[in-house]
Amino acid sequence: MILIIGTITAISVVALSGIDDEAQTNSARRNAQIIASTAESALISGAIEISVAANAQEVVDALGTGVEGTGVFEGVLYKINLNEEQRDEAMGYLEFSDGSLVFSAGE
Repeated sequence: MILIIGTITAISVVALSGIDDEAQTNSARRNAQIIASTAESALISGAIEISVAANAQEVVDALGTGVEGTGVFEGVLYKINLNEEQRDEAMGYLEFSDGSLVFSAGE
């Protein structure tokens, strides 16, 4: 009886571990989508820090502290409320191309 319970427990732990990994991957992908969308909105609104960024990390760093739009978007703050670990995980799904930050689903 104890052997059966131990076997079931071992199988459950392995199965739940895979679910946790998948949830973390999905969370990183969703955070990357949010970052890319926020970056595009900030770029369109004329946020200078985004328009002069040279790479994805500079865009993410600027959005981490917050950037303000210009013109009719003056006073609008574009900011991502993610901790450093969440931003780092999301970076694996972001690419910097032609001055824009874009989401890349990865494998």
